[in-house]
Amino acid sequence: MSPVLSESDQKEETVVLLLVHRRNRELLSEWLSRHFHVTVPQEGELPSSFDLCLFDLVTLHEHKAELERKKKEAAPVFVPYLLVMRERERARLGDDIWDLIDDRVIIPTSQAELGARVSTLLTARWQSLELQELKEHEVGKEQAFTESALRSLPDVFYVLDTDLKLDRWNDRLAAVTGAKQAALKATDLAELVREDHRGAVTDAFETVLVGGGTARVEAVLVTENGDEVPYEFTAARLTDPDDECLGIVGVGRDVTDRAVRRELARQNERLERFASIVSHDLRNPLTVANLNLDLGRETGDDEYFEKVERALDRMNTLIEDVLALARKGQVVGEFEPVSLRTAAETAWSNVGTNDSTLDIADQTMILMADDSRLHDLLMNLFRNSIEHGGEDVTVTIGPIDETGFYVEDDGTGISDKEKEKVFEYGYTTSEEGTGFGLAIVRSIAEAHGWTVELVDSADGGVRFEVTNVEFAEPGALGATADDDDAAEPDDTEE
Repeated sequence: MSPVLSESDQKEETVVLLLVHRRNRELLSEWLSRHFHVTVPQEGELPSSFDLCLFDLVTLHEHKAELERKKKEAAPVFVPYLLVMRERERARLGDDIWDLIDDRVIIPTSQAELGARVSTLLTARWQSLELQELKEHEVGKEQAFTESALRSLPDVFYVLDTDLKLDRWNDRLAAVTGAKQAALKATDLAELVREDHRGAVTDAFETVLVGGGTARVEAVLVTENGDEVPYEFTAARLTDPDDECLGIVGVGRDVTDRAVRRELARQNERLERFASIVSHDLRNPLTVANLNLDLGRETGDDEYFEKVERALDRMNTLIEDVLALARKGQVVGEFEPVSLRTAAETAWSNVGTNDSTLDIADQTMILMADDSRLHDLLMNLFRNSIEHGGEDVTVTIGPIDETGFYVEDDGTGISDKEKEKVFEYGYTTSEEGTGFGLAIVRSIAEAHGWTVELVDSADGGVRFEVTNVEFAEPGALGATADDDDAAEPDDTEE
């Protein structure tokens, strides 16, 4: 056999002999062991790995299932099978055997023929091993390149499993959130965003998971230190070669600059609106003031100067409302427990109520709010009811289940057409109104994260419902004023 195998071919490869006939085993073992490590399995058990297996029809049928499994598991690396057979056995070879074996040798045979067939099969195996090593090296280089790119990526990269739990991610996610790498494993990505945004993130990802396609959703990412950063998260369905869903792959991008630009655009839009409304609404009283000032100078009649004074008062009211909307509407301070009863009574006392009545349906409501801004909101709602409902209107304030509160009156109500416009800047149906009061209400509510809507009152007037309000625990304000009075010591002498 040595003339067939070159020096480089003579490697310590493992050759397995599965032959029934003892003489054939001994002869082939003697020939092959000169160049290879030959093993004859005891009790027919195949070793865990080998480079070539020789078998006859008897042992083939005995080990067929195992031989098929080993060949499949080794793929794409080639594991050659050589069938040792007699010429008369050719008719017994079915398609399943031809599919499994890689070559056959007819016995009796010579060392040269056997050596040639073995050499050819092992050369093919070595080539497949080298090719696989090359592929693995290239894959390793690609993986290293990909991992390096993901580490350098300024965005967050993530892979979620089908339960939307983090499976893989780049270092950027840990750096942004401040979380430890181990703590992120199997974490729900939605848990990393602000609580009120989690539902939107989960819904978007579940839609992609079930229906495919892609999704984009903006949410505020919350760091370990409690800092909030606006982010845009993308999601695409991740599948295997058989199109089975493996989960979600996506990128998270810091969109702080985008949020800033949006806010600047909103501010510019508001400023343009203010400029348009103020220039229009101030022009009329200013014209009236100038006209009556000239007439007053000519005639000396106090009536003209009184008209000037009223025009200036009107201008002053407009300016105050515009400033309130510009400075107070979009900004709230720190939230704290606030008694709705106390806030309502204070706001009511600062409105010219005439013969109007305030009815507080619940004396115990405590909500989380900016006390000053809540006062402004209530004062504008009360003023609206008095201006449109009449001087003897009754205004009621009370709870809406566990979602918020309402302010309603028993006035004349409002048409459906007007309902669509009441929150617009500068819209009013009252000669004394500025059109900014309800715009201020909506702006303050939105700054709190609340929703305000106008509906019909059961008594025929208007009803404003403020919802999405967070309530404080009972007792958050401590003892009530009545409790304090009851606790006062009695200084009266007996």
